[in-house]
Amino acid sequence: MDVNERVSVESDRFYAALPRLLDSPLRGRWVIFLNGLVQGDYGDEDAALDDASRRFGRDAGFVIARIEPQRVIWNTAPWLFE
Repeated sequence: MDVNERVSVESDRFYAALPRLLDSPLRGRWVIFLNGLVQGDYGDEDAALDDASRRFGRDAGFVIARIEPQRVIWNTAPWLFE
């Protein structure tokens, strides 16, 4: 499995876990998510990425994300093609 596939799988796992994570003390924190688990939490995205790269390597397939509710942005397709 290449890195893009690993990130895709891990992203699916992250979004499945997000409702539970939103009810945890991690809400509002940046996390490293790998193998279906939070591997660390941080105050900012750069610190999370630096630690994940150091610990797991850039090709590990981890997800760096902030624990926050998903935002849905609605748009209408026609204006995209003007």
